[in-house]
Amino acid sequence: MEVLEPRTMLAAVSLAAGDLNVVGTGIASDNISISSSGGVVTINDPDNAVTANSAWVTQVDTNTVNVTSAAITGELNVDTGFGDDAVTVSNLDLPAASLTVDESAESFTVTPNAVVSAIDGLSVTADTVSIGAGATLSTRQTPGDLLNGASSGDSSDISISGESINVLNGARLLAHVEDGSSFDAGDVTITATNTSERLFESPIAFTSQDATLTATNATIRGHDVSLTGDAADIHSPSELAEFVDDFVGQLKSLVEQLPGVDIPTFDGLSLSLAFRGSSSIVNVNGGVIAADGDIAITSDSTAESDIEATAVASPEIPIGVAIGFTRSAIDSERR
Repeated sequence: MEVLEPRTMLAAVSLAAGDLNVVGTGIASDNISISSSGGVVTINDPDNAVTANSAWVTQVDTNTVNVTSAAITGELNVDTGFGDDAVTVSNLDLPAASLTVDESAESFTVTPNAVVSAIDGLSVTADTVSIGAGATLSTRQTPGDLLNGASSGDSSDISISGESINVLNGARLLAHVEDGSSFDAGDVTITATNTSERLFESPIAFTSQDATLTATNATIRGHDVSLTGDAADIHSPSELAEFVDDFVGQLKSLVEQLPGVDIPTFDGLSLSLAFRGSSSIVNVNGGVIAADGDIAITSDSTAESDIEATAVASPEIPIGVAIGFTRSAIDSERR
């Protein structure tokens, strides 16, 4: 038997038509960090090899590549693929591009006090999102201070989505323009969402979907600002019950046709037990939320637990128990 050589999974970084694409290993758990300094963007993964896959991308060492910030004129896109993947962003300046982290990431973290500026937009989707204490996320175009400086162009949108989102103490999300500006502000949309719709599932099951958004002493400014919690656990088991009943009936009929097999009469028992739950919590503790347009803080949870008993043998004694519970809450202390 031939012994195969070990293979090292590689993350790849390539630049094409102004878009910088960071693609994870696809199988291994990625631990990708992104930062910039002196007009150079650095991508590193201490746990996996990272390879430069095009011109303008420079190999620094096995785990690190560099790209000139000015060459990124479209989108910096991070796609980690499968695995328990983490993306961490420290100080990052994209003066002519957007930042997109797609939903394949397990976690997205902005380090404390980091400044992340992406004037063409910022969109992050991950299971867990943490914006570090004192960190700033900005899509403003301004030569001055990111909070108070005069705008030199339109601001773009900021969108953050995940099951658990934590905007830590003093963090800032800035997509506004100053009062009286001729430029347009961008929207800030933060959505904690966790929804599941099940068609087939074990006859006896407990499930709960939880979505949590917490912002502590944060400054959030834009045109429209939306903070939303949305959790739903929905189950439609009628097709499962029908399938199992039919399957058991056919199986019993087939066994009865076997020569020499005598199946005793059994009235049977059909049983299903289901608990469905969802919890949606939005906590806004202090801080400033300001908008030129609308401010919306909402929390919604849904749990549908509709059940039909599924057969264990011939369904003469059907028993079905279904319980659903939800919790929605908004705790807001802001100025």
